[in-house]
Amino acid sequence: MRRWVPAIVLTAIVVGFLALLVYYGNRLPPPWCDDVFFIQPAENLAEGKGMGTPVLDDLMPGIVTRTYWQPPVYLLALAAWGKVAGFDLAAMRWFSRLVGALGLVLLFLLARQWGLPATVSLLPVLWVSLDLVYQYRSNTVRMDVLTATLVMATLLVFGKAFRKGDTKLCALTGILAALASLCHFVSLPILTVLLGTLFVRRDFKALSAFLTPMLLGWSLWLVYAAQDWHAFVTQLRYQFALRAEISANALRSLPSLLEWLMMTRWMDFWGILLSNEPPWIMLMGMVLMGAAARKGILAGWQVAVLVAAYLAAVIAPTSGLNYSPLFVPLGYLAVTLIFFTSFQRHGQQIILLALAALWTGCQLPRFYETVAFVPQLEADTYRFFRGLVGVFRIRWDKMRAMAELGEKQWRK
Repeated sequence: MRRWVPAIVLTAIVVGFLALLVYYGNRLPPPWCDDVFFIQPAENLAEGKGMGTPVLDDLMPGIVTRTYWQPPVYLLALAAWGKVAGFDLAAMRWFSRLVGALGLVLLFLLARQWGLPATVSLLPVLWVSLDLVYQYRSNTVRMDVLTATLVMATLLVFGKAFRKGDTKLCALTGILAALASLCHFVSLPILTVLLGTLFVRRDFKALSAFLTPMLLGWSLWLVYAAQDWHAFVTQLRYQFALRAEISANALRSLPSLLEWLMMTRWMDFWGILLSNEPPWIMLMGMVLMGAAARKGILAGWQVAVLVAAYLAAVIAPTSGLNYSPLFVPLGYLAVTLIFFTSFQRHGQQIILLALAALWTGCQLPRFYETVAFVPQLEADTYRFFRGLVGVFRIRWDKMRAMAELGEKQWRK
């Protein structure tokens, strides 16, 4: 019976995670422009109108009929989901919630594959479920959590293929990698590490099996791009130029650089959403030193994956921490693995439990504060829109009065 306990606890964490997001509903995060930017092309695609985003017409060329500024996998997934569930905000957010819950399950399986016992594997899952940024991104119409989930699935299959030398599994890894890379470019550093690992091993058969689906997927996207090369190049150039400008601004001062590298912003880019991210640069340093001191804890490719995921998450330092879900699950997994290996003796397990309880205690106050803030946020949002309606009503009354006055003068 005891072997079922981790499965029961994992189920409880996932169900609790989904229940929390249902409680957040459409209130947290508040509806934002990204919801529109990604729902609109998916809905147009499902209705046979092409994958355009008319709301961005004045910003990018060709965007009315074709969306190129983001890779297509997330939009295709949203279109398929919307066909079944509808394209309202609540239905679209349910897609992100389910993907986020799936990510928690994959993290547990990845922790088991990387050498953690079942009970200890629950720790990174619990921490990620309490991570506010992961919660926000799992309740927002954005591709970040789907990208992270596809990356974890890729790592899970790659680890099994790497250990067994199974070419078929390498092909499945390539399919998942193609989906991840065409969901968001931020996954490319991690996938490059996996390709490099096979190249260094000179396992060219596995490398070919991995690379073929990726090349096929990107070829299909380029076929779509060939319909309007100018729009394709211009939209992507705008996207990369914006990221370069954000990165340059972050490098101009030491405080902003440290804030960027530590990924420890306590406010999200809406300016109202709390975050409970740890100072990741310190924890990553401990992980790397621990891996160097205790050889065998992490394989070389696993260390390289962690570094690539960290750099990918901070490569465009926005205050929204959009890319954190790509690294945060792997970061918590690595930290748990290092500390478990360091304190796995019977007399030292109390240290591990104390550290686990300490960090959980650090997460809970921000977590509780956020949950308690939801009713106030709903009231403030209602008050804002009610005031907005009042302003428009006053302006409309003034415009109507002016129109009536003008009509009277014209009749005279």
